[in-house]
Amino acid sequence: MNPTNPLKTNNLKDDLATAQKGVLVFQAIRSPDGALTDLLLTKINNRAELDLGRQTKDLLGQSLHQLLPHLVKTGVINHFHQVMETEQPAHIDQLFALCDRMEDAWRNVSAIKQDDCLVISYDPTVQISKDTSQLSDRLQEVIDGFDLNVTILEPVYDPQGEIHDFRFVMINEAGISMSGYSRQQLLGRTVSEIYPSTRRNGFFTHYVDTYQTGQLFTGEQFYPEYDCWRIEKITRISRGLMITYKDSLLPNHTEEEGSQQAQLIHTILENVPIGIAILRVVRGAKNSKNYYINFRITRVNSLLKDLFGKSTRALEGELLTDAFADANASGLLSRCMNGIERADVQEFEMPFVHNGKTNWYRIVITPQSELLMLTFTDITSIKQSLLAHHQQAEELRTVLDCSPNTIVAFDALRSREGQIVDFRCTFQNRIRRQGHGSANKPKAGSNPFNFSPQLRDKVLLARYADVVKTGRPFESKVMVREGQQVNWRDQTVVKSGDGVVVTITNKPAQSMSERSDSDHHKHFPSTSYEAIFATATIGIIICDQQGRIVLTNQLADRLLGYPAGEMDNLTIEQLVPSSVSHYHEKLRKSFNADPQVRPMGHNRDLHAQRKDGSVFPVEVSLSHFQLDDTLYVVAYIIDISVKKEAERQLLAHQSQIEQLNSELEEKVADRTQALLETLNQLKQSKEELTQALSVEQELGELKSRFVAMASHEFRSPLTALLNSATLIGKYTTSDQQDKREKHLARIRASVNHLNDILEEFLSVGKLEEGKIEAHPSSVDIAKLVSEVLTDLNATLKPGQTIQTHLSCLSPVWLDGSLLRKILVNLLSNALKYSEAGSVVQLRGSCLMGQLTLSVQDQGIGISAEDQEHLFERFFRATNVGNRTGTGLGLHIVGRYIDLMGGDISLQSEVNQGTTITISIPYEDAYASQ
Repeated sequence: MNPTNPLKTNNLKDDLATAQKGVLVFQAIRSPDGALTDLLLTKINNRAELDLGRQTKDLLGQSLHQLLPHLVKTGVINHFHQVMETEQPAHIDQLFALCDRMEDAWRNVSAIKQDDCLVISYDPTVQISKDTSQLSDRLQEVIDGFDLNVTILEPVYDPQGEIHDFRFVMINEAGISMSGYSRQQLLGRTVSEIYPSTRRNGFFTHYVDTYQTGQLFTGEQFYPEYDCWRIEKITRISRGLMITYKDSLLPNHTEEEGSQQAQLIHTILENVPIGIAILRVVRGAKNSKNYYINFRITRVNSLLKDLFGKSTRALEGELLTDAFADANASGLLSRCMNGIERADVQEFEMPFVHNGKTNWYRIVITPQSELLMLTFTDITSIKQSLLAHHQQAEELRTVLDCSPNTIVAFDALRSREGQIVDFRCTFQNRIRRQGHGSANKPKAGSNPFNFSPQLRDKVLLARYADVVKTGRPFESKVMVREGQQVNWRDQTVVKSGDGVVVTITNKPAQSMSERSDSDHHKHFPSTSYEAIFATATIGIIICDQQGRIVLTNQLADRLLGYPAGEMDNLTIEQLVPSSVSHYHEKLRKSFNADPQVRPMGHNRDLHAQRKDGSVFPVEVSLSHFQLDDTLYVVAYIIDISVKKEAERQLLAHQSQIEQLNSELEEKVADRTQALLETLNQLKQSKEELTQALSVEQELGELKSRFVAMASHEFRSPLTALLNSATLIGKYTTSDQQDKREKHLARIRASVNHLNDILEEFLSVGKLEEGKIEAHPSSVDIAKLVSEVLTDLNATLKPGQTIQTHLSCLSPVWLDGSLLRKILVNLLSNALKYSEAGSVVQLRGSCLMGQLTLSVQDQGIGISAEDQEHLFERFFRATNVGNRTGTGLGLHIVGRYIDLMGGDISLQSEVNQGTTITISIPYEDAYASQ
């Protein structure tokens, strides 16, 4: 279900006033860096104000956490924060109370982001079926019994409608144990938050592909968070994805264990109190992916035997239309097809007729690839109970609608401290609904002020509150507007639940003398009213103060098994079980001493006794009236046998489920112990392998460093040494001493440079650990470049030249040693990978505190695929041929540039040459000194 905007963008104020749902608007409070820190209430409509029981001025400006702490406890507030961060609307079906004065109920809540505000709307009248909640709990209990780890995910979309992530919505106990998190820490969070490695290793794309295509995926994934490989199976379900997984190092179950597991699943299917059928799609001859013509039953449990009128063995393998002849006419076949096409869970209710008896079932269709799982929950008793309650409620409403007086019910509205601050209309009978000449009839949700102007007197409103608090009724005169006139009427106010019922006579109020002359109360109702009383569809018994029955209606006679008139002059104690009749007499006397109206049920288990001695459960409400100074008590009786039987069946089903849970827990404990022993053995083997692997990695690393040093980094300084030594040998005369000194200086510089290379390359590990640092000093860029070119002259191929273009006039402040190594490496690579007769360009500039150097060659170039990995350790391009190298050069250059706070970029095309540009910040050498 897609959440809908509870309010239009424009006319927000008008929408708040007229919205039928409760609406609250919270302004986002953010830190200087834009992070959400709080949400403050800025707008609220009448519906939400009444539910919270406080005035708007007392609510505005309060924090969401303070105002609605129940939402924090249930975790609903996490969905609201997600809406503010992603701008993706949310729709939540959650069991919670909006405030302390409201009861917990399943509520339909929507949340959207509008500008930088969070708009929350809820429907207080929408409640999700209790059976659906129980079925969800039962599903959680079932998957908790599986040895495999099971996780249910739902997709999270970005503002463009693309899948951005997946959120945890359900996980079994095995999955929680393996994850290292609690259920509260996981539910509502995304996969990227808990397992960021799924993005890096590409496994996240399998989640998206499976959800979009519905194709099952099975594969192995490495979890660096736990340093282990897991075998995962990803399945598309209606709400999102179901992930089952296990460690790939765990041994496979033996055939005996597999048989036990199959037997366990069979036991679960046969013992759950719901019917289960597995159907496989049957496609048509057109062989079209979306052309379905029927479904074949592959598995059923025994509870479906009576439903289809066949044994489970006879059902398995049959087509759905053969097993159930009305599958097409009843719509069951089309619903199954819709389930496959939409890949959506469907839930509906349907009657089935078998052997002349009609039973109602709640059916849930869950698609999974080419299969459908149908669950059948027998709700016949619930349907009957609901029907009976509905009929009884309608009967009671009929009785009230037949009254010649105005009857209105109000619920008390309480403050946060529990004080009554107002009343809200919840019921009005037919006389009041039709107006009876009144222009100000109350609407549902209105307060008594709209009902009678006199109620604006706070003293009278306080008397209403006193009735709710003490239970003592009162009578008075009240002013009622009727058309253009205002008349006085008699009113009676009695307590009902957490409110009051107001009865107002529709005849002008009489004086006390007029009442004494009237014989209206001296006799029972006239003939027209006697007919209504006699045929009422709720049992009514009237008793006097001594408990003698003076009048009953037809339904009361039938309920208690007495012929008409036979109960007259019996005592009320004769209609209750003999075991409690003496106690009932005490209760009757107590009621006579302080008569109060008692609503239906009143949290008591009551029973009545028929004439034949049989006992049955009832709900009884009491009222009273005075006639010639004599107290009469009216009892309204409803037979609740069907309701009690439904409750008994529910308790029996719960007991069966608890027993199954106990057996499953014992088996899970045994399997867990066996797995722990296996894991201990695997842990010991893993430690031994890890130790051996560590030694091998150390040797391989040392070997790589030695090869890099010997074959790449030593070549340039050794060549310079050899050239200088050779030239010194040619300068034999004394007048050539200055030339010999020059080359001796170069030899010493090369030896020092070689020593630096040895120190750094023999400690690559130190570089990785951050132990090598940049040491800036004054550097003449032109001089340093000239020395490097001199050192590299011996490495030039025939006809190769290095052209320089430098614009650095003054010394700069940076690490000259690191810069020399960078230039040697980049120029060596340019010469090595270029052919004879080519030109290598070296350009440099010093502008605005940035030294920029670029080396451009005309060599073999680097492919786009290789460029992505060029700065990784030991990586060499695929087209280098037999040219020597270890793949460490550019990796080390990149690390040196990082140490100096610079950056490096590369542009290259195969056979077109390569240009590498470095940029290093510096300070003015004179200013630094």
